[in-house]
Amino acid sequence: MYSNRSAELVGLYDRMWIGRLNNELKASLDESWQAHNNVYLGTAVLKQLPAAYNLSAIWNDYEHQELTFYGPASARRSTTLWRLGNAFLRQGYELNHLHGALVLRLGVLAAADQYKYMHSNGLFELYSGYQATLDALVYQAVDSSNRINQLQLVLLVIEGCCICALVVAYMAWLLKKVDNQRYGMYGVFLIVPVGLVRGLASKSVSVEADNSDGEEENGEEQEDLVVPMNGGGGGGGGGGGGGGGGGDIRINLESGGQARGRTGSGGPNGGGGGPNGRSWYDKLAFWRSGTVRHGKRTMLRNSKESFWLLAPFVVWGLVVVVMHSLGYVMMEQASAPVAMTNVVNTVLTQLHRVVYFAQELAAQNSTEGQAALYPVLTHEVSRLKTEWDVMLYGANSSQAADIHYSLARRGVAFEKGVTVKTLFSAGTACWMPNTTDCYPPSHPYAAVVYRGLNALMQRFFVECDLLLRDAPAAWTLNSSRIDYIYKEGTGNLHWAMYTLTEQHLDRVISLYAMVEVFHVVVFVLSWLLAGVFLFGMLRPFMGHTKRETERIAEMLSQLPADVDVEGLLNRALISIKGDASASRGDRSARNSRVMPAPPSGLGGEGGDSGGMGSSRMSFAKGG
Repeated sequence: MYSNRSAELVGLYDRMWIGRLNNELKASLDESWQAHNNVYLGTAVLKQLPAAYNLSAIWNDYEHQELTFYGPASARRSTTLWRLGNAFLRQGYELNHLHGALVLRLGVLAAADQYKYMHSNGLFELYSGYQATLDALVYQAVDSSNRINQLQLVLLVIEGCCICALVVAYMAWLLKKVDNQRYGMYGVFLIVPVGLVRGLASKSVSVEADNSDGEEENGEEQEDLVVPMNGGGGGGGGGGGGGGGGGDIRINLESGGQARGRTGSGGPNGGGGGPNGRSWYDKLAFWRSGTVRHGKRTMLRNSKESFWLLAPFVVWGLVVVVMHSLGYVMMEQASAPVAMTNVVNTVLTQLHRVVYFAQELAAQNSTEGQAALYPVLTHEVSRLKTEWDVMLYGANSSQAADIHYSLARRGVAFEKGVTVKTLFSAGTACWMPNTTDCYPPSHPYAAVVYRGLNALMQRFFVECDLLLRDAPAAWTLNSSRIDYIYKEGTGNLHWAMYTLTEQHLDRVISLYAMVEVFHVVVFVLSWLLAGVFLFGMLRPFMGHTKRETERIAEMLSQLPADVDVEGLLNRALISIKGDASASRGDRSARNSRVMPAPPSGLGGEGGDSGGMGSSRMSFAKGG
């Protein structure tokens, strides 16, 4: 601008003027300064660069050659990337602030030490250091992503499989014990003779006022629990058991004990049955249909309530497994976009390098300058084509040998979403944020802009190849090749590529955000299920169980005084605990020893004896 090279070129720099360039330079310097400090010093917390991935060596080793200028003299020295970047940005801020005074004093801006320093050190030394840093950061990000995914897998195995399975198994075992306790309490009425149970049923049992609703609510359930079967006879014997005397009735529940009182010898006790050994699965599987047998009376099990109490834990386990599995799959998909981030950013950087060196080649007035810049531009164009192909389609086997491309195996052309639309879809007439810079529909570049980013880049490659094939005499600033390269390289092509970069980064961030959402869903659903279980299921169940227990206690209190109620309850509790010796013995026979004592004075053979297998029992009362 200061050399007035574009005075005779009506369209090349018509979008640019010194004030606008100065503002854009200031904005770029501010962003570069922040990024430079964040990489070396950290973002939220100040910390040193780790030695891993060679980051500390890249920034702290004196491996970069710095060219300094003192008027016409220059000197070269070794420095670190941190120092080189600081010096480059400092010279840039000076140039941004003093460019007007420097031109007035020196005549041309290119003669200023600040310009010469930035031109000599920024294009190669600083660029190579930053490129190595980006490669290392991408490796670090990919490894971090893989570690997070491994943690996802560990959580899936530990929390989703082991813990959930243990919790469900423990709750199933606990609910099984609750079921056993409930049915053990009802089992007392299977031990009591049928006559007494029918007598209780014919009585008006009074309960507390606050339990009346529960009794009405669960009336049918009580009727379903005790199912009388067709009875069979108990013992035999000689004569009838009538008569006077003051005999009593006593139920003996002691293991292996005999019935209290005198009994006849005429008939054997009822009952019978084999060992009641069960596997651990049978003990745990409360949902299976089961029965409780005492003689020929059977109590049917109904474990629907227990099943519904277990349902929240099963649902919780399924939620944990599904969400962690989805998170694992998402993190697997995140590795490829993270690895491609560096290539996407490099394409944008390489685009501007080609634009810069193309202008430098066209602005040279000497054959020596053109000869020096021609191979540089050729290399930069070739590098841009390679970066573009890898970005679109991923690295092939030969390209993957380069550390810069080794992780970039899946290109953005195979991603679904807005990135593919930006690359290949038509319909966008202008990519630039300032609409005053957009082309009118009649402009020769308007059609290629409308076809999408890929069409813009392919046309850019054609213009670069034609520029390199032209004769040196055609390398001027009024060349049509330079016109497209500069206008689109700093205009629509730049902003379309910038849009693609932002879309790609947003996709990477959205994948991590989705994994975070999965964990939040697991957390929220876990608490919701806990609340549903505690307040919507457990508390009503406990209230129901309490009313049930009170009702059983009321019924037991109505038994005759001669019935050993305490022994009945102890026997039920012993059966609940699953005593080993009890399970090996003939439990049915022992539980059915309910034998009335004959009246005093009667002989052993003349009395009737009833077992638990009998559906009827006659009781001798004193008279």
